[in-house]
Amino acid sequence: MTSQTPEELSPDFTSVFDVLPGAYLLLSPALVIEAVSNAYLAATLMQRENLVGRYIFDAFPDNPKAIGANAVHNLKQSLEQVLSSGKPHEMAPQHYDVPDHENPGEFIERHWLPYNVPVLDKQKRVIRIIHTVVNITESIQAGIRLEESKAETARAQAEVAEKELARKQLERNEIKLLHLNKQSLKLPL
Repeated sequence: MTSQTPEELSPDFTSVFDVLPGAYLLLSPALVIEAVSNAYLAATLMQRENLVGRYIFDAFPDNPKAIGANAVHNLKQSLEQVLSSGKPHEMAPQHYDVPDHENPGEFIERHWLPYNVPVLDKQKRVIRIIHTVVNITESIQAGIRLEESKAETARAQAEVAEKELARKQLERNEIKLLHLNKQSLKLPL
């Protein structure tokens, strides 16, 4: 099977690929996007005409405002590993924001679980890569909110404990004062 340009892919193939029930990209060995599923478009807030025929990292650059953004580097390493080994590669969860087309230059926070699978010809050469992602943004954000909530609860509990300790210290001081007052009343003048 020879490599085909996006225009040469059969209409039946693209019709099937478009409606796959997951978020998929079909990449050439040069990492050019050849096909994209509707679920991938929905997950990334993109339009097919802005993706097909583009180099993946031109379509999905790192968010320059994200501290330590390394998603492009990580994905590039994974795809290069698939190209060189001919074996699938599952990536660790990635923070990889997507461009916000309503606000050019801005990005929308996204977290993904990516998986890259080679498509091999009869000679076991990689002729395509299927790149799939699961959007785990809500799960990551819920985890962050949970951790923040736990931290806030711990701070509130520490504050309550501190106030209780102060209250008990005040009680002890009052008891000592009362005791001292009683003793001073008993002293002869």
